[in-house]
Amino acid sequence: IKQTGFFIKGKQDQLQRLLPYQALSLAFADYIDQLMMEDKQYIKAVKQALTLNETLYANKELIIQFLPVMSILLTEQQDTNDNNNNNNNNGDDDDGDKTIDKKGFQQIEAQEAFEKTFILMLQILSAQHPLIIFIDDIQWLDDASINLIENVYSCIVTIPAIILLLSYRDNEIIEDTRLHAFLQSLESSKRFIGI
Repeated sequence: IKQTGFFIKGKQDQLQRLLPYQALSLAFADYIDQLMMEDKQYIKAVKQALTLNETLYANKELIIQFLPVMSILLTEQQDTNDNNNNNNNNGDDDDGDKTIDKKGFQQIEAQEAFEKTFILMLQILSAQHPLIIFIDDIQWLDDASINLIENVYSCIVTIPAIILLLSYRDNEIIEDTRLHAFLQSLESSKRFIGI
């Protein structure tokens, strides 16, 4: 286990608020950049931890769909080439699995599957090294990101070594919105520290 851990950050762009998981995508691009600076043996160990988990590996496309940079850890080179070829077909494949809506995971079933797989990925990564995730300007997050962060927060006790830092501008939070309700629930939590 790496003792120093990783501090990764993503900033939600106000003009990109319709793009699902934009800030998280930036945060995990930062993670990959930092991880690639480690020695090859350590990178291999992290990759093995992810790919040896049958549930995560079976659902890797759910992660890659919205966090494409994670394909570096979740696929072999041959898998990546196969995925590119599969993405060029007309999408008529039906193997009985949950459907991925390529226009942004509008289907609730696919979004729920992504969230569960994402939380599993965090559990595996944080078992390898402590992980601090900083998301800036959450007042502009899309609904899918808010939902994902709510679910990560609700499972935080099952994630070994993780800290989730969220920043926002008080004057930009609109009352009676989902984000406002989420922030109020965080403030009443014993695990929340406001600054």
